Amino acid sequence: MVTEQTSQGVLKQQAGTEQVASAMEQMLLSVQDIARNAQQAASSAQTADAKAELGKNVVEQSIAAIRQLAEEVETAAAVIVALGDEAKQVGGILDVIKDVTEQTNLLALNAAIEAARAANTAAASPWWPTRCASWPAAPSIPPWKCGGSSNACSTTPGPPCR
Repeated sequence: MVTEQTSQGVLKQQAGTEQVASAMEQMLLSVQDIARNAQQAASSAQTADAKAELGKNVVEQSIAAIRQLAEEVETAAAVIVALGDEAKQVGGILDVIKDVTEQTNLLALNAAIEAARAANTAAASPWWPTRCASWPAAPSIPPWKCGGSSNACSTTPGPPCR
């Protein structure tokens, strides 16, 4: 009986040892899986870190480009404002030119009217000279005194007086 009890005890112990060995084997496999998963997680974390760093660099470059664009837009806006001011000045100058042109046209019209009046008056006046032998001397002779002298102005066609 003792041997039987010992045999049974040994058998139980052997079965327990086998269970412990099997559990240890499963634990070893689990630990290896955990180690492999941890290695993959570390590798993924490193990849994610590298990609995050690249993303950070892209964002920083984008921010710098946006700042530069904002400065260029501000400069362009200042140029546009200055151009608007200059356009207003040009508009003012064009208004002055338009006013001067209108005044010149009025003066030309007035001069034409006066010339027409003078032509009508000259045509109606018998003393208006049509030719004069020596024009520089003519102003010293009043038109109403033109007539019989050899150096006088004449209203009749013919050769110049001498």
